[in-house]
Amino acid sequence: MSEENKAAWRRAVSKTRAYLNDDEWRPSMADGAPPLTAEESKRLSQKLRGRPLSENPKQAVSLRLDQDVIEHFKKSGPGWQSRMNEALRKQAKLKN
Repeated sequence: MSEENKAAWRRAVSKTRAYLNDDEWRPSMADGAPPLTAEESKRLSQKLRGRPLSENPKQAVSLRLDQDVIEHFKKSGPGWQSRMNEALRKQAKLKN
């Protein structure tokens, strides 16, 4: 393996290790980075499960609405929460 490939591999491993530990990656972390341990590999596969993190995550809120408003959106089927969000964005004149 060329020195360039070894350096790229060490960067990748150190970035993965920083991700696993919720640390901010620094280039100095790549110096002499050992391979991932079996435990780190297992944690990585568990952490990567599910949906990717969104750049603009939704926020859960508690909101009291009239029953007929909820029924109106629910009767249109799955995705009613997204349609309700879109109606609120439209009313607030917010861009998508």
